[in-house]
Formats: sequence, C-alpha cells, structure tokens
Amino acid sequence: LTRGKHPDLSEIVKRNFSSITPENALKWEQLRTKEGDWKWDDADGFVNFGQAHNIHSVGHCLAWHSQIPDSVFKTAKGYIKPEQLRSKMTDHITTLVERYKGKLAAWDVVNEAVGDDNAMRKSHYYKILGEKFIDHAFNLAHEVDPKAHLMYNDYNIEKTGKREAAAALMQR
Repeated sequence: LTRGKHPDLSEIVKRNFSSITPENALKWEQLRTKEGDWKWDDADGFVNFGQAHNIHSVGHCLAWHSQIPDSVFKTAKGYIKPEQLRSKMTDHITTLVERYKGKLAAWDVVNEAVGDDNAMRKSHYYKILGEKFIDHAFNLAHEVDPKAHLMYNDYNIEKTGKREAAAALMQR
C-alpha cells in the first residue's frame, strides 16, 4: 500500500480513513535483522504515507510477546538477565520512537500483556522483568516523545474479565 504497488487501495485509504495503523511494519521481527541491524523501508513507507496525506498515524507496537525472536530474550544457557533485557528494550524503543518523533501521533506501547485467562500473559518480557516491563516501555516512549499519545492495546477487551484485568493493570 505505502510503496505505491496498490494505487487503488491507497486512494481508498486517503479518501476514507482519518487514522492508520500498520499491521507489521513497526514490529521487531519486521524492523530488525538477526544481527540486530535495522530495516527501515516498510516503516518509513508507512510513516511517509501518513505524513504525505495528513492522516493520523499510530505506531504499532513497541513491546509485544509475538513476532520477536527468542534470541532477544534467551541465550543457549537460558533467559538473559533483567538488566540485559532492559538495555535491549531501551535501545529498541529509543531508536524507534526517536526516528518517528513528531511524525506519529500515537504509539501502541504494550500489546496484549493480558492473556485470554484474564491474567498476565507469561511472555518472555514478563518472565524476565515481571510487570515492570510495561512501566519501562511506557516511560521510555514518553521520555523520547512526550507529545505522543501512548496506549495499551489488546483484543477482546470488551469481554467481562479481560476488561477488568486490563483496567487493573493500567491502574497498577
């Protein structure tokens, strides 16, 4: 869509949408190589499309349990130390938010931290840092771009149980 391969769809979006969120362009797995380098083409395309057409754009997402290699969290010996994960998060979030500061109106900072059982999802982030990974992600994003609207994103949030669990998480 943002690379000009589907001009008909681009026209539909420009004409009918006031806000856009990428499915994968800003996720770790899409942005980073196995060596840890950055691949900006798709992300830049998304951001440039939103800016060129003055469309409210949301960055999705900074911390999520899926679409991120296990190597971010583990070595052959097991889980990395908490300070190592905080450092990786700091590098990732700071680099990403800094690049698009003032270009994205909002960020889905943490995605799907509450599981379908209405308890904290036992993600690698959670196993290494506990709920503190959420504070770390939100604080970093705010420090880098204090004007961006920061959000928690989840699915089935309208369902009793999950809604209360997510609200309690946000209050904590």
